[in-house]
Amino acid sequence: MSKHNKELEKLKKDLESGAIDISTYNKITEKLNDNYMPYSNKIKLPKDKKRIKLLNILKLVLIVLILVIVFYYIFISIPFRSYQTVTDLYNLPQPLQQSTNGYVVKYISGTPVNISYIAKYTIQGVVLDTYDYLEYNTQNKLSPIDVALGWGTLANPNNYSKVNWSSSGNRFLYHRITDYSLLNTMSESYLDDHFSNNHLIPSSNEIKKLIKSIKKGDYISIEGYLVNATYKKEDNYMFYWNSSTSRTDSGDGACELIYVIDIKWLKEAKN
Repeated sequence: MSKHNKELEKLKKDLESGAIDISTYNKITEKLNDNYMPYSNKIKLPKDKKRIKLLNILKLVLIVLILVIVFYYIFISIPFRSYQTVTDLYNLPQPLQQSTNGYVVKYISGTPVNISYIAKYTIQGVVLDTYDYLEYNTQNKLSPIDVALGWGTLANPNNYSKVNWSSSGNRFLYHRITDYSLLNTMSESYLDDHFSNNHLIPSSNEIKKLIKSIKKGDYISIEGYLVNATYKKEDNYMFYWNSSTSRTDSGDGACELIYVIDIKWLKEAKN
């Protein structure tokens, strides 16, 4: 017989002999059972106020952290967008160009870039394609994104969706008609004259955020200047980057280099 059982047997005899009363018997029995109970079975889990308080604090910190992240994403990371109404979103006007002069110097990682204004410029269009560049050199830091825009009736999804638009990262935009029913509504020359690949130079950090938020399929209006840019490369050679001033040219040099002052997203006026 185990020591535990012996003590319980003795306690029972004391009760029967009248040496102890039933209340004392119950108290001592409970104490004996508790002393001989395996340790793992004796662990009790009463409400630990300190532990609960700590968990509540951690929950509160987590909630605050999530709110900070959401606030940053909505109000800081994503810039505020301005909107402009147009009468016909699917038939946008030709870009507006007005000769001007002037210049600005923009410093890119300490390198002065001379930006000469050629013309005031406003272009409205649907975003056919975008290409973000890794900012590892002066050119890519100066113009971190290319945006291809289409206007006229090309802005209609039923039209521009019949063309494959692609950029390969060499500052060129490629297009290929994938559905030739498009030619029932417009000629190839009309198509070629109603889109452009635009190298965008942000005039400020806020404009850069807006540029970075442009997505394929957006309808936008860009205001700024067509410009020529020059700067001295690390090998001391001058780099010249000139904008096209025509919407009907093609090939090397046909892209527009735009110093962006403002961007608005377009929406159609409700009748």
